[in-house]
Amino acid sequence: MQYVSLDIIIMLHLLQEKKEPLLHLPLSKKREMLSMHSRNQARTQFHSPADYIQYLSNPDLSLQKKYSCIESLRVALTNNSLEWVQEFGTKGLKQVLSLLNECFRK
Repeated sequence: MQYVSLDIIIMLHLLQEKKEPLLHLPLSKKREMLSMHSRNQARTQFHSPADYIQYLSNPDLSLQKKYSCIESLRVALTNNSLEWVQEFGTKGLKQVLSLLNECFRK
């Protein structure tokens, strides 16, 4: 479990000063944190960058629903791994910019 938790910490791309305290947590606390992370992942309807891109590209959604999605996306971009952000990439950014243009026109 120690190696698994180290792999997870590395995957999060945290700064060294943020990794250190996590490495020294007891195994029970690490398990609790993983469990909380899993529950949070299950609660959201957006699991992958493609989910966000597809949702934001739906022309029938109200601006309020798109705004809620953008709020969730902000958190996802902040909290997910670098690989997740790279997967969101140019296609996701184009979708966000398109939405901003839509808001500007209204």
